Amino acid sequence: MFAGCGAEASPTPVPFRVVTPIDVDPREGGTELRVAIEQVGQADPIAEHSFPVDTSVLSVGPVPYGTGYSFRVDVLAGEFVYAKGRSLPFDILSDAPLAERPDVFLGRVGVFERPTEDPPPDDRVVGGVADASGALLATASGRLYRYRIHDPAPERDGEPSLGVVRQVSIRAGATWAPMGPGRLLAVGGSSAGAILVDSTGLTIAELRTGELENHRVGAAVVSLLGGTSALLLGGAPGSATPASGAVTRIDVQEGETGEITLVTTRLDPLPAPVRDASATSVPVRDEGPCPCERVVVTGGVTASSRGLLVDPDGVDATVTADLGVSLRDSSLVPIDTGLVLVVGGRGTDDVPAADLILLSVRPGALVPIVPRPDPLSAARALPGSARFGDGLALIVGGIGADGAPLSSAEIYEFRPDLLPGDVAWTQSLAMPEASPFVLPMMDRSVLATGTSGAYVYVPPRGR
Repeated sequence: MFAGCGAEASPTPVPFRVVTPIDVDPREGGTELRVAIEQVGQADPIAEHSFPVDTSVLSVGPVPYGTGYSFRVDVLAGEFVYAKGRSLPFDILSDAPLAERPDVFLGRVGVFERPTEDPPPDDRVVGGVADASGALLATASGRLYRYRIHDPAPERDGEPSLGVVRQVSIRAGATWAPMGPGRLLAVGGSSAGAILVDSTGLTIAELRTGELENHRVGAAVVSLLGGTSALLLGGAPGSATPASGAVTRIDVQEGETGEITLVTTRLDPLPAPVRDASATSVPVRDEGPCPCERVVVTGGVTASSRGLLVDPDGVDATVTADLGVSLRDSSLVPIDTGLVLVVGGRGTDDVPAADLILLSVRPGALVPIVPRPDPLSAARALPGSARFGDGLALIVGGIGADGAPLSSAEIYEFRPDLLPGDVAWTQSLAMPEASPFVLPMMDRSVLATGTSGAYVYVPPRGR
């Protein structure tokens, strides 16, 4: 750990520290440190300075009053950026000290770094949401974990941490989805209905209505644009009951006195039942007012090559498209406006596949782009995947063609001038993970969690 300071236009400094992974100090591979103050929406840094790589105290500035600042630290090896990191965004609106120090986690680019030796989650992570201090994670058993990029507790002294914040036993087996910054929505599981939890894991709204009974097991829950609504698709009342095609929208409403309620709206059902399907929301271009979005649904135990396009406002009818290949156990990444990447999955013979399919999405149409991207280097079912940067996706782990978990990872890059995009290897996880959970963080790193622990991936591009 080493320290820095951004001097304000006023006398009050903005202290920050640079925290390194537990396995290796990334500075050991560099020759120079470059430190910058950046602001959201500005292409050029406000200030930028270079230091010898062994400098223990850094000083840059001044930082004017404003919002959306971050400190960026690069480790250079000659002309190349060998390692880098950014602080979480912070605002300077007065001379008062910041509520949390904007520390920087420094990691080697294109590498999965271990930020903490804390024990891994006791069960598979099935949902999560990033926020201003790290992330809230939910496991299949209903246990909530807090990953802090910089834990302010005295015994942590700014180091990363991963620990349990709450057990929600009534939501074991639930489907979890983000519902705004620091909030998670849990649907179904060992109890009917749904709950909304805040960043501390406390339940702040509950829905006990029987309207959600058809979504209790195996529903796809998709966060919509704006972060205050979600769409529930398919599922079943129980593990031994037939799947349904029910579609329900949940909206978060906050009253004048601060009370929070969950409001449901039943939409037209899907053309066919689905369960354990993959689904994602993607912004689309439309002649009407923006934003406009659609929800793409693929796979599930009752589906094969069928893809569905659902209007979350319930205005347009659901579109059904034959996408040409089996899509069960694949993952979906909204890679750009009107584009969704389908990653891996299982073929008609139930063997994991290496397919990458780029879908063009617009109101009323769901069409695979031809030619397809080159296949993945390894076949993967249930891979972890997430978008980061512009037109980039990280693809991690999953189950390989031989049925064994994978540790390898790949990056897909889409550019409008280079269809259908490229895929390339990146560094592997330390241990194989059959179904890792991957979450983009607010400091522009990517968090990957599995049975072997938590990893932070620092993208080589797109930051």
